[in-house]
Amino acid sequence: MSTIETIAEIVYNITNEHSSCIETKYMWQLPGFDNEDLTLEEFIEQNISYLQEQWEKKLSQDSLTVEHAINIIWEMATYYFLCHIFTVSPKKDFSNVEAYLRTKLSSILKRLFKKYPIPTEWIDWQYKQLLHDEFLKRYPYYYDSYGFHPNERIKEVDKETRRKMKEEAFEYTLAKATPCIKSAWLDERLKSFKTFAETGESDENFFPYHLYLLLTVPDFSFPKATAGVRENEIKAIKQLASFAAYIDNIEELSDNINNFIVDYFFYFVRNEHSARKEFDYWGDSSTHIANSCAHQNEKGDLYTKLESISDLAAWLQLANFLDIVPIDEIYIVYRCFGLRYSNYFLPDTAFFSNYYRNTIKRQSRIFKGKAGLALCQYWFMHLLSYNDFKDCFYEDEQILTDAFADDHEMQAKCEELGIQAIKPKAFQKDSLNILQQHLFFVLYHLTARTEEGFYPRKFVLAPLMKKIVDGSWCKKETILEIYNELLCKRNSPTKLNWLFDNLENSTEPTCAAITLIYNMANFLHKDSDYLVKEINYIKEDVDSKLNIPEHVKLKKKLNDGKYSEAKQKEIQNNQKILSCIDSGLTIPVFMQKVPNFKNLYISRPISMKVFLDSDCDAFKEDDVFFRTQYKNLFKNKYLYFDRNIATHYATFSKIDDLFKPNNFADFLTAIYDLKENCNDINFHIREDVKFSGLDQIPYFKNILNKWFAKLDVFCKSQDGNITELFDSEHKCTIERNKLRNKFGEEFWKSCNLDKKQLTDCLNALYGNTPIFRLHREQKDEKGNIVSASYGDHESEFLNAYSTDIAIYLIKIAIELMQTKETSIKYFNITCE
Repeated sequence: MSTIETIAEIVYNITNEHSSCIETKYMWQLPGFDNEDLTLEEFIEQNISYLQEQWEKKLSQDSLTVEHAINIIWEMATYYFLCHIFTVSPKKDFSNVEAYLRTKLSSILKRLFKKYPIPTEWIDWQYKQLLHDEFLKRYPYYYDSYGFHPNERIKEVDKETRRKMKEEAFEYTLAKATPCIKSAWLDERLKSFKTFAETGESDENFFPYHLYLLLTVPDFSFPKATAGVRENEIKAIKQLASFAAYIDNIEELSDNINNFIVDYFFYFVRNEHSARKEFDYWGDSSTHIANSCAHQNEKGDLYTKLESISDLAAWLQLANFLDIVPIDEIYIVYRCFGLRYSNYFLPDTAFFSNYYRNTIKRQSRIFKGKAGLALCQYWFMHLLSYNDFKDCFYEDEQILTDAFADDHEMQAKCEELGIQAIKPKAFQKDSLNILQQHLFFVLYHLTARTEEGFYPRKFVLAPLMKKIVDGSWCKKETILEIYNELLCKRNSPTKLNWLFDNLENSTEPTCAAITLIYNMANFLHKDSDYLVKEINYIKEDVDSKLNIPEHVKLKKKLNDGKYSEAKQKEIQNNQKILSCIDSGLTIPVFMQKVPNFKNLYISRPISMKVFLDSDCDAFKEDDVFFRTQYKNLFKNKYLYFDRNIATHYATFSKIDDLFKPNNFADFLTAIYDLKENCNDINFHIREDVKFSGLDQIPYFKNILNKWFAKLDVFCKSQDGNITELFDSEHKCTIERNKLRNKFGEEFWKSCNLDKKQLTDCLNALYGNTPIFRLHREQKDEKGNIVSASYGDHESEFLNAYSTDIAIYLIKIAIELMQTKETSIKYFNITCE
């Protein structure tokens, strides 16, 4: 095996994404070398003297051909890049060898350039990519990527119009070949490249970048080595070259890595659907690059020299060899991209949890303060169990030597048996700040879910990409702005005004924040079961913090005199807090399928809330309290009932309660109120995928009139003094106790009407029949219909409106994290 084949194989083995070298940092057995435990720097150190002799011998030959010169350049360049990265890191000082290789490479390149000069046009083109104003004037083009017409031809516009289009559409780019960003670091290297291309010489600080540019840029197509080097090994050397070119500037290196990860996610979420849920299930890199914003070369867009997952892996592994990036961070990134999995016997959560915990506790300079690793941490959550994720935020265990200082017998026993006591678990101080960073990516993912299709998602995510570019993505003001915009688009009457950094750094709010982020991340990766889990946690939080008694129990204790005046005021304040927190979201068009019809639908605007108690005063009398509940069920959708139905596979309990004899009074008032208000719904007929509005259809009205007529006759037969069941103010003329005592049992014994038909009617009017989400037709800027109106069928509200629910639950969960005293002050609650 020739020397170039040996080093090419080594570089490939340490840079390819399936390499195992990063675990041990040692090279495997190589031909001609007996020591298996040989590190890369030891290999270079032991062989460089021999290689120098070989190179000198080859270069001194008068018969040196271009082909041989090309092979020597690739071999020497590979060693030069390796020596350079070790010297800069600084892990091993190869500066003398680096200087020798630079001198020899300059000499042979100078000889080569005299015979085959680099075209001046190509050199000029590289520099023009820096976007000078003169270049913009000569090439005033842009691609209009926004909207529903991605294939529109390139347009020529004036400078002011171009500026406006950039601001409006964000996805602004130039027609170009080799992209670069306008930075002083790249600028000075590109300016001096012309000298290098003519002489083979350049400043030692610029030489790595110039040599990398020469060997790797496709436009120039520098000849490949021919001495038995395979294609994948040439690719590995190019990856090494790009890493060596950027290692001189850690900030540039960091930006390239982080920008690739973020841009990959940007492209992924625009293509995400039910069959494409993981990075590792799809996608070749060329598709990603062609459709991403990574190479758009305009200030404000993301830019990265990495063009594939393979490039990302190579850079990270090289950084790991130099102890710049720890293996913990690499494994988390790799698992997200499908490059590393747990071993055969362990689930991901068991295998990766320690790596994940370490990335939470400390971060390398490549990722610290950047979005790349934070994004991977967010993405990784769905691979962890809840308990493992929660444990990642605890402080490291601390052994206590004086845990039983007051118990001498126990202290002696511990010392005798070697028992070690530890400090009670506590969350690390910056847990809430880390979780707040994760919240940004939860909102990023939710924002993408609010639209359908590649280009609409691309447009709606553009403002968030700007926040990543300018570095403000993790700031409280940014996250609040993004979240409140989501709330505003869903007609929320309130907005969120605080985040995790406003909370007390104690166990309860931290645990609540961990649960919220975990459930939201898993919902976005899996299904709406995690929304149910978040509702469960919120319910426990409400019960423990606000402790609002059930109406019946409250009235009993009030009648028994067990509540002091102060306690009553506390309960009233708690009710008001819950009402302010659970303020609701408006669904303008809530569409349902009418039972027993194939193509008949109803729609109306409703408000979505979590708890029925948010709209009811538990201190009201029974007749007012229960009647208000059923009135609210017609106007609002309460998620806790959907949670019960999903969890217990049950029917809607409030409808079941109406048919109980003891609740006959509620049944009577509910039928009356629905009869009076059922004209507030709209009817539609579906033909294929289109919906057409209809005039009022008396289907529900007739059912309710029939039942109310039956109730009217029955009640008047039971009490001859009744002339009207309800007076002019819509109040029931029969006392509630009288209706409860005897009317219910007698009515249900004598009733011969279709009870199932009424149940179907009540389910429809109380929002519990299969749901259709109406997607209105979409038009482009010229008024052409791009997408016709259609409806999505969902049997469960939690699935049909999962994105809206997730957005709303975030507000409730965060506002519940505050102390009760803070909530009273913020919501300006006073007890009358």
